[in-house]
Amino acid sequence: MPTKISSKEVLAYLNHLGYNNVNAQQLKEFIQDLKKLIKYEERKRREDNIFQKDTSVPTEITEHNVTSDNGTCEEPITDLFSALHAHGTIASKAKVVPKKESVISVQIKKIIRPSVQMNNKSDPVALYHQYCAGWKRYKIPGEDDRRDLR
Repeated sequence: MPTKISSKEVLAYLNHLGYNNVNAQQLKEFIQDLKKLIKYEERKRREDNIFQKDTSVPTEITEHNVTSDNGTCEEPITDLFSALHAHGTIASKAKVVPKKESVISVQIKKIIRPSVQMNNKSDPVALYHQYCAGWKRYKIPGEDDRRDLR
């Protein structure tokens, strides 16, 4: 089952897709990810076949076990790439849901707003009573009422 992937073929296919200037480290990581993806797709396909024994579904990706003397695959691997690229994964088929305006409006309502301020009208009587209440609460030291002491 392990498929031998040639780095030259992968690099040529990436260049064909428009990915130029890929260095060796990036290519190596891409090949590792590609092998993981192939294993995942095969495992998923096997699980789907177990669940769907009654229905016969033709497989999209076929295995090529033809190898040459040097150990590389003689069949062009672009078939495998195009199959993976065309079918995509579950994540690529996921539906993109636009943000709803209700979520945004809820966030606007959660903004901390300052407390309601008193009327700024200049009412001299109300201002006098406000000052009197403050003077009763906060007395200057030495202004204590000493009438009760006698």
